[in-house]
Amino acid sequence: MRRAARAWPGRAACLEESLACYFAAALRGRSVVWVIGARTAPAGAHAWAETRGQVIGQDAGDRVWPYAPALRIRHTGRPE
Repeated sequence: MRRAARAWPGRAACLEESLACYFAAALRGRSVVWVIGARTAPAGAHAWAETRGQVIGQDAGDRVWPYAPALRIRHTGRPE
C-alpha cells in the first residue's frame, strides 16, 4: 500500500492506509476491525486496523497512544 501511495497525487496517511489494510484483509477472508479514534491531550485523531486485539499495518514507532476508539467496523471473516 505504501509503495502504491507514492504514485498517488493525494494524501495517504493513517486513514487511507488503515482502510486499505482493512479491505485487503477482508477480501482475503480474514477477521479484521477498522478503528477510528481520538485523544484529548494533545488533541488528535487516528485510524488503524486490528486483528485479535493487535494493531496491524503500522510500525510500533508510528503509534502514539492512547487513542479512545470512536468507531469500530468489524469484518468477521468467511464462514467455515
